[in-house]
Amino acid sequence: DKDFDLAMLVHNAGSIGKVDQLASDIDDPQEWNRYMSLNLYHVTALTAEFLRRFTSGHRCIINVTSLCAVKPFRSMGYYCVGKAAREMYFKVLAEENSDLDVLNYSPGPVDTEMVADLIKNVQDSETKFQFTTIRDSKSLVTKEQTTQKLAALLTSHKYKSGDRFDYYDRL
Repeated sequence: DKDFDLAMLVHNAGSIGKVDQLASDIDDPQEWNRYMSLNLYHVTALTAEFLRRFTSGHRCIINVTSLCAVKPFRSMGYYCVGKAAREMYFKVLAEENSDLDVLNYSPGPVDTEMVADLIKNVQDSETKFQFTTIRDSKSLVTKEQTTQKLAALLTSHKYKSGDRFDYYDRL
């Protein structure tokens, strides 16, 4: 057992899921299981293993979440449900472990391939318009901007374990 000043786990992996269906059309339990396996079940298993390996010292877990965890977007049923479930899991984890530092960080609309794929494939015209407008008005957040905000937040530690912090929130 090695000593660490800080053991940190960042959960940033995930997928947007199918965006070519409305929630009322999502009817395949196997597709739900595939989606939730990647976006929730594997996250919980990795977190449990992290906590087994690092049992003492400062342990910090960052869940990269989304506005979609708390605000519904049409044609984004898989993504919204997955992000909401994952965020709640980390809130429960923080509640159960007072010695654990847990942050749900929403990075803002980041200029990524996922946003480009969403704009290209989303069924709902209103959702497509919202994301196209953000992209075309150059309002997407850069990876550097959101990383700097996260670093400043972690340094200042102006959050309670389990909290949700959005890129647009004031430090």
